[in-house]
Amino acid sequence: MQKLHLKTRRAACTGMAFGCLLFLSCGVKDDSSDWKIVNTLHSPDDGYVATIYTISGGGAAGWCEQRIEINSKDQPFDMKKKKGADFCFSASCNSVLQVKWESTNSIQIQYSIGEAGVSIYQRRMPEGLPVRIDYVTQ
Repeated sequence: MQKLHLKTRRAACTGMAFGCLLFLSCGVKDDSSDWKIVNTLHSPDDGYVATIYTISGGGAAGWCEQRIEINSKDQPFDMKKKKGADFCFSASCNSVLQVKWESTNSIQIQYSIGEAGVSIYQRRMPEGLPVRIDYVTQ
Protein backbone atom coordinates (compact mmCIF):
# COMPACT_ATOMS: atom_id res chain seq x y z
CA MET A 1 0.00 0.00 0.00
CA GLN A 2 2.87 2.37 0.82
CA LYS A 3 4.49 1.84 -2.64
CA LEU A 4 1.24 2.71 -4.45
CA HIS A 5 0.96 5.93 -2.49
CA LEU A 6 4.52 6.92 -3.43
CA LYS A 7 3.90 6.17 -7.12
CA THR A 8 0.72 8.23 -7.06
CA ARG A 9 2.54 11.20 -5.50
CA ARG A 10 5.33 11.00 -8.09
CA ALA A 11 2.80 10.85 -10.94
CA ALA A 12 0.89 13.81 -9.51
CA CYS A 13 4.07 15.89 -9.13
CA THR A 14 5.23 14.99 -12.64
CA GLY A 15 1.82 15.91 -14.06
CA MET A 16 1.78 19.23 -12.23
CA ALA A 17 5.30 20.07 -13.43
CA PHE A 18 4.34 19.25 -17.02
CA GLY A 19 1.16 21.32 -16.71
CA CYS A 20 3.11 24.32 -15.42
CA LEU A 21 5.60 24.08 -18.28
CA LEU A 22 2.79 23.85 -20.82
CA PHE A 23 0.98 26.82 -19.28
CA LEU A 24 4.12 28.97 -19.25
CA SER A 25 5.04 28.11 -22.82
CA CYS A 26 1.58 29.07 -24.11
CA GLY A 27 1.46 32.39 -22.30
CA VAL A 28 4.34 34.17 -24.04
CA LYS A 29 2.81 35.07 -27.40
CA ASP A 30 3.89 38.69 -27.27
CA ASP A 31 7.49 37.90 -26.33
CA SER A 32 7.91 35.70 -29.39
CA SER A 33 6.27 38.21 -31.72
CA ASP A 34 8.09 40.72 -33.87
CA TRP A 35 7.17 44.37 -33.22
CA LYS A 36 8.17 47.28 -35.45
CA ILE A 37 7.20 50.95 -35.25
CA VAL A 38 6.27 52.12 -38.75
CA ASN A 39 5.42 55.79 -38.15
CA THR A 40 4.45 58.38 -35.54
CA LEU A 41 2.14 61.32 -36.22
CA HIS A 42 1.78 64.28 -33.85
CA SER A 43 -1.51 66.15 -33.49
CA PRO A 44 -1.52 69.79 -34.70
CA ASP A 45 -1.00 71.13 -31.15
CA ASP A 46 1.52 68.35 -30.35
CA GLY A 47 -0.68 67.17 -27.46
CA TYR A 48 -1.22 63.64 -28.83
CA VAL A 49 0.84 61.14 -30.78
CA ALA A 50 -0.51 58.35 -33.00
CA THR A 51 1.92 55.44 -33.23
CA ILE A 52 1.53 53.02 -36.13
CA TYR A 53 3.28 49.69 -35.69
CA THR A 54 3.20 46.12 -36.93
CA ILE A 55 3.22 42.93 -34.94
CA SER A 56 3.77 39.51 -36.50
CA GLY A 57 4.68 35.98 -35.58
CA GLY A 58 3.63 32.40 -35.94
CA GLY A 59 6.47 30.99 -38.02
CA ALA A 60 5.59 29.33 -41.33
CA ALA A 61 1.83 29.70 -40.85
CA GLY A 62 2.49 33.30 -39.72
CA TRP A 63 0.22 36.21 -39.03
CA CYS A 64 0.67 39.96 -39.23
CA GLU A 65 -1.37 42.96 -38.19
CA GLN A 66 -0.96 46.72 -38.17
CA ARG A 67 -1.99 48.60 -35.06
CA ILE A 68 -2.50 52.23 -34.13
CA GLU A 69 -2.20 53.52 -30.60
CA ILE A 70 -2.88 57.12 -29.57
CA ASN A 71 -1.20 58.54 -26.49
CA SER A 72 -0.90 61.94 -24.86
CA LYS A 73 2.54 63.53 -25.06
CA ASP A 74 2.72 63.16 -21.25
CA GLN A 75 2.34 59.37 -21.48
CA PRO A 76 4.23 58.36 -24.62
CA PHE A 77 3.93 55.00 -26.33
CA ASP A 78 6.20 52.38 -24.79
CA MET A 79 6.15 49.06 -26.61
CA LYS A 80 8.12 47.25 -23.91
CA LYS A 81 5.83 48.45 -21.14
CA LYS A 82 2.43 48.04 -22.81
CA LYS A 83 2.98 45.39 -25.47
CA GLY A 84 0.17 46.99 -27.47
CA ALA A 85 -2.54 46.68 -24.84
CA ASP A 86 -4.17 50.03 -25.62
CA PHE A 87 -4.38 50.05 -29.39
CA CYS A 88 -7.52 51.61 -30.85
CA PHE A 89 -7.28 50.12 -34.35
CA SER A 90 -5.84 47.04 -35.99
CA ALA A 91 -5.98 45.68 -39.52
CA SER A 92 -4.35 42.78 -41.26
CA CYS A 93 -1.06 43.67 -42.94
CA ASN A 94 -2.51 43.36 -46.45
CA SER A 95 -4.54 46.52 -45.81
CA VAL A 96 -3.13 49.91 -46.86
CA LEU A 97 -3.40 52.48 -44.05
CA GLN A 98 -3.49 56.27 -44.33
CA VAL A 99 -3.63 58.24 -41.10
CA LYS A 100 -4.01 62.00 -40.69
CA TRP A 101 -4.96 64.39 -37.94
CA GLU A 102 -8.02 66.44 -38.91
CA SER A 103 -7.74 68.70 -35.86
CA THR A 104 -6.26 68.68 -32.38
CA ASN A 105 -8.85 66.17 -31.10
CA SER A 106 -9.81 64.34 -34.30
CA ILE A 107 -7.93 61.79 -36.38
CA GLN A 108 -8.91 59.97 -39.57
CA ILE A 109 -7.84 56.40 -40.28
CA GLN A 110 -8.33 55.14 -43.84
CA TYR A 111 -7.85 51.47 -44.64
CA SER A 112 -8.22 49.39 -47.77
CA ILE A 113 -10.14 46.17 -48.23
CA GLY A 114 -8.37 44.00 -50.79
CA GLU A 115 -9.66 40.98 -52.71
CA ALA A 116 -8.77 38.70 -49.79
CA GLY A 117 -10.72 40.93 -47.39
CA VAL A 118 -9.40 42.49 -44.22
CA SER A 119 -9.65 41.66 -40.55
CA ILE A 120 -10.08 44.80 -38.41
CA TYR A 121 -10.65 45.96 -34.84
CA GLN A 122 -11.66 49.53 -34.07
CA ARG A 123 -12.66 51.70 -31.12
CA ARG A 124 -14.56 54.97 -31.23
CA MET A 125 -12.00 56.74 -29.05
CA PRO A 126 -8.65 55.85 -27.52
CA GLU A 127 -8.93 54.69 -23.90
CA GLY A 128 -9.21 57.72 -21.62
CA LEU A 129 -8.47 60.40 -24.24
CA PRO A 130 -10.86 62.95 -25.80
CA VAL A 131 -9.83 62.16 -29.38
CA ARG A 132 -12.46 61.28 -31.96
CA ILE A 133 -11.53 58.69 -34.57
CA ASP A 134 -13.14 58.67 -38.01
CA TYR A 135 -12.76 55.46 -40.01
CA VAL A 136 -12.91 55.47 -43.80
CA THR A 137 -12.73 52.44 -46.04
CA GLN A 138 -10.97 52.89 -49.38
